Amino acid sequence: LSRKFLDEAHVIRDFDILLGADIKTDDAGSITTVTGTLPTLQVDVTLEKLRYLLNLSNKITVPFQEYFARTETQSSAASNSYIPRRDSFSASALRSVSRRSSFRRSLGKKSKKAKKDFFASFGVDNVIVSVGHTEILPFLVIELSGINASLAIDNQATDIKAQLTRIVMDYLGDDVKRNILDTPRDSPIISFGYNSLVLPPRDRERPQSVVTGTFASLEINFDRVAAATCIQFIHELSRLSNTSPASEVLDVPEEKSLSAPVQQGELGIANRKDTSIRLELSSLIINLLKEGNVFIRGELQGAKFEMDTYTGGDLHLETAVHSVCVKDNFAPVWSNILTTGDESVALCIKFKQFGPINAKAKGHDLELGVDVATITITYLARNLAEVATYFSAFSKIQAVVSQASMAVVTATAEKAKEYSMTKMKLDVNISNPLIQVPRSSNNSTDYLQLDLGRIELHNNIKEQFGEFVDSMDVVVEHLNIKTLQADYSSTPLVPVDIQVTVERLLSENTKHLLPAIKLDIRIPVFEVDFCEATLPLFVGITRENMEE
Repeated sequence: LSRKFLDEAHVIRDFDILLGADIKTDDAGSITTVTGTLPTLQVDVTLEKLRYLLNLSNKITVPFQEYFARTETQSSAASNSYIPRRDSFSASALRSVSRRSSFRRSLGKKSKKAKKDFFASFGVDNVIVSVGHTEILPFLVIELSGINASLAIDNQATDIKAQLTRIVMDYLGDDVKRNILDTPRDSPIISFGYNSLVLPPRDRERPQSVVTGTFASLEINFDRVAAATCIQFIHELSRLSNTSPASEVLDVPEEKSLSAPVQQGELGIANRKDTSIRLELSSLIINLLKEGNVFIRGELQGAKFEMDTYTGGDLHLETAVHSVCVKDNFAPVWSNILTTGDESVALCIKFKQFGPINAKAKGHDLELGVDVATITITYLARNLAEVATYFSAFSKIQAVVSQASMAVVTATAEKAKEYSMTKMKLDVNISNPLIQVPRSSNNSTDYLQLDLGRIELHNNIKEQFGEFVDSMDVVVEHLNIKTLQADYSSTPLVPVDIQVTVERLLSENTKHLLPAIKLDIRIPVFEVDFCEATLPLFVGITRENMEE
């Protein structure tokens, strides 16, 4: 390497760090306290530096893998070839082992009573990360301020806390500085906590580990030029990692598990709550910028995420969103693209995955519950055209987007095939989604309203002729269409109820006694009331709204 490169190849710039330690010991035990402070940390990331680091990593990891593989093979061969002699354990040797074991037990009892507390705290005033193709011209600068973390450990628990006060993200491309993210300074923007407890085996109510996270209000300014530059950088980075010499994959002997399988009688211990995760987000605002002005503004208020894992293989997830609103700031009249109703929760999703024991007891593997409050969507062809034009700036990286889309489609198809025979219990309730279609973006009085009614979806898994059948019922109540004009209102589609039943086989259908899919649709009354006064509205929507 040239001397010039070594002088300019700093990934982490020179920094100062202050560390302190204090140890107090008495008859009750010991208390250790460690503190640290880091004023400023500056990180410079470029493709050239990452290339050298990746090559260096490949040169280091391969010898280590070879060494550990040889060590594992030798140790496995030695353990397999060793057979103890029957006469190698004499009575004196057994007495010696017994004395040593009793001595260790006495030490263990004393060590349990001894108190050993450890406290650590560390703070970083500023972390500045610059990302660019070259170090001279970075296109992205990220500044993190007020990072604080603490660790507390005693005989019964481990507690970790961390918080971040402020995040600033700026795009510096094209000699123009664009702010992407800037959070307030008055309170922490992110708070994180982790707590681990030593619990008795029969304590099934409390989790062994609890993770909490709180996110304050975040407002992100999405600039299409900045986003395209970041995506292009990520694409070049992925190409760099793919073209680098791959580490040799070595066969390592598989370690045999000595643990016994979970038995039915051990459900009380095996299915205890293991980990709980609780995350909350105050609000999230995303602004789509066009020529420095906010084009579309999306706002999400009050989101939460909860997850519980169990040692028996169960997994429980729940997420909820209080309200969602999407607005078009350039629209003269119909500015609300999507809004939710006045309900306290706009969206709630509950998901449960059961381990082998509970899945057998309940008769299904998964449970999914979805509750959606009233959602109002305004359809304007002009909005769709402007959004399509806005994201056409990504045409230069269509290859990247197409590759990512193909990967998502492939993964989705594989998951769908994987769960095609899975027994899932469904409970979906959607409360009257409304779709409004105005005559034009400038007309505030004339529009068509499609009320999709109350939608319920439930299923039941049953057994027929030795085959498992998933019977799904979809009920739509009071589906209707209304027209609202300045001087006239009508109901072209009178409220109608629809019931659909779908039965599909979950087993292999080896006997061929049941169809793979059975569909049954029931519509008691379907009444259309169309009059001459509503004709101008339909013609106006076709000529004005659809052609804007």
